[in-house]
Order: sequence, then C-alpha cells, then structure tokens
Amino acid sequence: MTLRELTPEECRRVIDETAFSFETTDEVEPVSGVVAQERALGALEFGLEVRQPRFHVVVVGSSGAGRTFSARRMAERVAPGVERVAAGAYERRFALGAARGRFRVTHDPGRRALIAAIAIDRVDHLDRLVARLRAMFDLDADPQAIAAAFADDDLIAPRLAAVPGLRLVQSFDAFEAGLRAVIGQQISVKGAATLLGRLAARCSGPDAPAIPMPEAVLAADLGGLGLTGARIASLAAWARFAATPGALDALRFQPGEAHGVLLGLPGFGPWTASYLALRGLGDTDAFPAGDLVLRRAAGLDERALAARSEAWRPWRAYAAQALWRVPPQPLPRTSHRPVCVPAEEAFSP
Repeated sequence: MTLRELTPEECRRVIDETAFSFETTDEVEPVSGVVAQERALGALEFGLEVRQPRFHVVVVGSSGAGRTFSARRMAERVAPGVERVAAGAYERRFALGAARGRFRVTHDPGRRALIAAIAIDRVDHLDRLVARLRAMFDLDADPQAIAAAFADDDLIAPRLAAVPGLRLVQSFDAFEAGLRAVIGQQISVKGAATLLGRLAARCSGPDAPAIPMPEAVLAADLGGLGLTGARIASLAAWARFAATPGALDALRFQPGEAHGVLLGLPGFGPWTASYLALRGLGDTDAFPAGDLVLRRAAGLDERALAARSEAWRPWRAYAAQALWRVPPQPLPRTSHRPVCVPAEEAFSP
C-alpha cells in the first residue's frame, strides 16, 4: 500500500466538516486517483475544535478486493445504535485500545476496492484500525487458491463458482465475536443483533453506544436486557477470560489449542467455540458441524457433515460460508468458468 499526505486543498475536496457525522457520512468521498490517505493532518484546518476527531480516507484492499462487498448482506447482523447499513455502506462506532471513533466502508467499483472513511481521536491507532478492517473483510484471502482446493467437490465447488471471490467476514475483534456467539445461541440472527445492541447501550451509554470492552461488561448489570441467567453467566465468563492479558492473542496464535480452551468456558459448546474461531480468530479451518443451517444445506447429519468436512481442510470455514449463503448449484458440464451472478452475493457476513 502506498501512502501520501494530502494537502489541505485536497482534503477540502474529501471532507465536509459540517456533514461528517454518524448519520450523514454520505458526504465523505475519496479523492479520485489517490491510492491511500491516512495522515492528512491538514484536515484539522477546517476550524474544528481540538476535541473533534481527525478525518481520513483510506483504501483498504488491493485491486479486486472490494468487488464482492455486499452491505445488504451485512444489514442482517447490525447491532442497533452501534452499526448501520445505509446507501450501500456499512457504518459503525468502534473502540480500539485507547482510540474511539467511527468508520464507513463503501465499495468503489472503479478501483474494485473497499474505501473506508474514518473518524478517529487517536491518529497513532490508525494503522492498527486499517489492519483490523483488512482482517474484518478478509481482504488478504486468495479466492483462486481456495476455489482450486474445492474444484472436485460436488457440494462446495458449484457454490463457489456461483459466487467467485467469497470472503470470510469476521467481527471487528475477537471479543465482539465471542459476545455474538454467546448471545446468538439458539436464537435468530435478528434477535441476536437486537440483544447485542441493548448490551452495547447498557455498557457504554445510549447516546453513543459501541461494542464494550471486557471490563465494561464485567462492571455492568446485564439484567433486564432479555438475556437468560445462563447467557449472562457465560458473557461474564467470556469477559473475565478476555480481560486476562494475552488471552485473546493466545487463542489467535495457537489455533490448534483454541477450541479446547474455549470449550472450558461456561456455556461454550462446540458450536459456540467453532463460530467464535471462524468469526473472531480468522481460523480458516473452523467448522461448526452442528450448525442447523449447515446441516440442512449439506443434507447431512452432524456426524456425517463433520466426516465430509475433513476433506475440506484447511479451508473448512470457506465451505461453511458457501453452505450458509449460496443455494445449491448445478455442476458445470463443460466449463469451470464462474456462473454470472450479482457480485454482491459473494461477500456476506
């Protein structure tokens, strides 16, 4: 990625200081021809008060990385008050270490890339945020290599052919993935998103809710949100674990041991542990074989699906994504060329 600082004049073409808010970020657009813009401190020359966040426009993805972006698919899982999908863009508030802010991600068809408009109060955390966005949208995946690994599989290959470039969308961070996994046990996607939004408002305040840090979950009273006592206990156990220095990093860097560690937490069964690994740890081999939707899509029971998935290592998470999101497809008779379908169907959480 090439970086360069924009001049104040260029910044004025990018940022309308009166319009950049969580509700009106449609006014923020990338400068044509600028590969990336992270450190345009000239953006502070708009007469903004010091307490206001700095503004940045960043290309997060190489050529082709954004062509399968689908904000519509992401709308299914947004936590009210924290995230939203509007005008083909995904927006959210975030907390990242000592930094706080918000970002808006859109697809730039001309560059076939994702563009992030970012407001952050700690510019020294910007590189870390960009790395987090790249991981969140799986921009470093190699779709060709993944498709090749499934080329002879009659269950997965047709699905990948129908949606070339399928990505493994993740949560913003591992702790959030754990919250979603616990809250989402045996309830609908929409119901889980609603409960997560309530939890965020309870822990961080209703005016500007964000997914809370572990310490905030431990300090909050989670009663009255619609969570069962068992779910509250599991969330507290997950927060205590995540608050332990180095615990989440150990899960990420020791994927072979992560599943067993997670199963030792109260309320964490095989589905929860596998889902967290898939959505929060970037484990490309995670596979929740007990998932009802996966079993129905594959037409197999849990034991048979787990056995079938052994042939999909080390890309089982992409097989899960294909089964979740793509209806059964006929096998191509004469060609392995991708079926022509809307690209938005290929990129979904």
